[in-house]
Amino acid sequence: MIHLNKKSSGGFTLMELVITITIIALIMSIVLAAVRNSREKARIAKAQQFSQRINHIVGAYAIGIWRFESIEAGNRLIDNSGYSHYGVNHGANLNSAGIKGNCLEFDGVSDYVDIPNSSDMNAEGITIEAWIYPYDSSPLQLIVSKYSNTGDKDYGFGIHNGHLYIWYGSGGDYTNHLGTIKTYKWQHIALVFKGWDSYEAYVDGKLIGSDSGTFHQRASTTANVEIGRAGGSIGAHYFNGLIDEVKIYNQALPTVEIEKHYAQKIEHYKDLTLGVLNY
Repeated sequence: MIHLNKKSSGGFTLMELVITITIIALIMSIVLAAVRNSREKARIAKAQQFSQRINHIVGAYAIGIWRFESIEAGNRLIDNSGYSHYGVNHGANLNSAGIKGNCLEFDGVSDYVDIPNSSDMNAEGITIEAWIYPYDSSPLQLIVSKYSNTGDKDYGFGIHNGHLYIWYGSGGDYTNHLGTIKTYKWQHIALVFKGWDSYEAYVDGKLIGSDSGTFHQRASTTANVEIGRAGGSIGAHYFNGLIDEVKIYNQALPTVEIEKHYAQKIEHYKDLTLGVLNY
């Protein structure tokens, strides 16, 4: 008869062997899981670096792409263009109901994103794009702005009284109210400067206004780019709603490119009401 609880000379009981093997197997599974997790993180990091390099090479001259998929340590926001124009988040929260993936939600009171100035953001030809989902379209709210402490405005756009609001000028304002901006609906906004004194404005891929040579020239400023408010000495006109996929190009994109950028994103939606996706 075999006694399971009796040790052989200098050995282990069968129960002790079973427990030991179980513990070793558990430790091995933990180690393997950690290794797999580490490898997966490395794979994702390499993929992100590759994506940024590709964006840098073939990104249609995009010098800033802020997708707002995550907020890193120190409230840093990744620039997916490959140019390392990282943003700093001031209070905006991640929201999972972006035009594609996450976005940032701004409270209309104090939330904004600050992006340090760079000379490549002061090009004569420049395009600024953003997807917006306003909660309110009546008060003046800036979506993207580059405004100096001396009052010069390189470029900026927002919403006011239900219209697209364009904002720029050296030594004074030039503003215009164009098109119709709706609340609780995703809309694609693009502002294209073909020179220091000419612009085209688009909503949802459609040209809604343009002008050339009849207004103040843009001011080339050293101001930071700010998302969700007017920057510089104003520091006001906070945006109330969601913002996603902000992009800056150091060239004036043609109409066909603006149309393509709009169409590429709405393919993921059955409609543009909040949270209805079509992946």
